[in-house]
Amino acid sequence: MRTCSLIGLKKLLPSFFLLFVFSHRSYAQTFGLKFGYPSSNVFQLNGSDPLVTYGFSRRPIKIGATGEIPIPEGFVLEIDALYSRLNYSATSSDFLIRSATTINLWDFAFLAKRAFTKSPVRPFVDAGIVFRTVNTDTDINGSDTTANGGKIPTLEFVHQLSPGLAAGVGIDFRIHRLHFVPEYRYARFNRPNFRSPTGIFQSNLNQPAILFGVQVGK
Repeated sequence: MRTCSLIGLKKLLPSFFLLFVFSHRSYAQTFGLKFGYPSSNVFQLNGSDPLVTYGFSRRPIKIGATGEIPIPEGFVLEIDALYSRLNYSATSSDFLIRSATTINLWDFAFLAKRAFTKSPVRPFVDAGIVFRTVNTDTDINGSDTTANGGKIPTLEFVHQLSPGLAAGVGIDFRIHRLHFVPEYRYARFNRPNFRSPTGIFQSNLNQPAILFGVQVGK
């Protein structure tokens, strides 16, 4: 089952591409795809729980869209929308109950970016705000509905939206209109999307990642 918010976010992606593709030709912009690999686990354990054992996906690949538009003082505004799919499980100590949760996760970044040169090799820095939004599907012992037919709630799901700050460094390698853009970016979120009732299991608020963009533009 998908929440209305996720459906709305998915509908933003075509508009995102149209914004950059059909902008006025005299207005400089780049757009393309971006891939990411987290350099730390997306979930963390803060100890052990004698009643529940958690297992989880550690560093799922991210993929999505990226684009840039110029803003004053030699900066550009970078907008990223990156998707990743996560999962975790919780098993009772007597192994009689096992819940499995699948997560659709979107990271949206709005960053001010400044390059140090205008050459084909352009080191840059960027910083700005990020938003992480998620939706979940949970099943218990193989069933995703309750006895009365309702959706099983996700016990650890505490916040659908989590804002934060991000900063990164990278290099833009330009070959004609094609840009290859490796970057290392650190993001810090202000609250977890997931946290167990005991606090043993939760989202990792610190999210460094290695990113690689392939973009077309001026």
